[in-house]
Amino acid sequence: MKKLVFLFMVCVLVIGTLLGSCGEPEETTTATTAPTTEPTTEPVETKVLRLSHPLPPFDRMVESTIQAAEEFNAIAGDEYKIEVFAGGVLGGMLEVFDMVQVGGLEMCDFAPDYLSEKDLVFGAQGIPFAFKDAEAFTEFLGKIRAEIWNERLEEKYNLKLLSLNLTFPHDGWCGTVPIETLEDWTGKVVWVGGPAEAEAVTALGASPMTLDWGDGYPAIEKGIVDGGTYGLGAAWMLEWSACTYYTVADFFVSSGGIVMNLDTFNDMPKDLQDSLVEIFKAHEDRMVQFFTYEAPQQAEADLTAGGAEVYHVPADERAKWQEATKDVGESYFSKLDPEIATLIKSIMDEVNQ
Repeated sequence: MKKLVFLFMVCVLVIGTLLGSCGEPEETTTATTAPTTEPTTEPVETKVLRLSHPLPPFDRMVESTIQAAEEFNAIAGDEYKIEVFAGGVLGGMLEVFDMVQVGGLEMCDFAPDYLSEKDLVFGAQGIPFAFKDAEAFTEFLGKIRAEIWNERLEEKYNLKLLSLNLTFPHDGWCGTVPIETLEDWTGKVVWVGGPAEAEAVTALGASPMTLDWGDGYPAIEKGIVDGGTYGLGAAWMLEWSACTYYTVADFFVSSGGIVMNLDTFNDMPKDLQDSLVEIFKAHEDRMVQFFTYEAPQQAEADLTAGGAEVYHVPADERAKWQEATKDVGESYFSKLDPEIATLIKSIMDEVNQ
């Protein structure tokens, strides 16, 4: 009997164990893997190079500058982008020049005759009757840039000169009243761009008023000045309708270009530096071709057709103007460092041979 009881109890325990194990859910383990994500890269931040220009968007120089900017942007991809701000919307010519020096802006138009207010080394082109023709002046710009201006701009002003070309000559006069003889200058108030021009206008018997580029033509419109030493080309391209009288005497010359903050330029990859220099050299070449061989004749034809009077000063009268202003050059050179003055004189003599 005891054996039967023992066997019964064993069976109960076994059955209970089996029933218990059937009621509990079976634990299973599954292999897990960490979620996979695609590697991410930081988006490239495009460096915007703002280029300030005093002339309006329809001006030929601005159009060519925009073309150069677009060509560079196509090469630079997402790294850099030049944006051109025309019409002086970012400030006056000298104001933005100062901003580019310190990195407040990246690029701007460069007009040596206006900069000569700050630094006379850029003022030689304001000497009246200094160059025999446009080709001589273009040669002068190439030589003085290599000999003096590149280094001066980089070391004193922290600027890289990218392009430099002649623009329209300051033929002699554009204004609301005619000037044909030496006597006609007497009493006139004349907009000029720099010290040498101002001295020349004074020697002719007029009163100079040095104005920023953006302020000059509005002063003619308002009657603040009678006219300026700017000529056919500027009035033609910029539609200066208030100027109805023009005098051509091959009086002064002028130039323009593009400068860039030197630190910004040096921070660029070498291949983009080279591309930028090459592209703006092509811009320079376009402007030389335009201002030397295309625009002067077209400007006079269009202005005359529009009712303006264009007067070409005869040789004997022009000689009187030269005589009256003959001391301006020596006065200018006397204010320069003697070594620099001698170098500029030698360059001028060379290109005028």
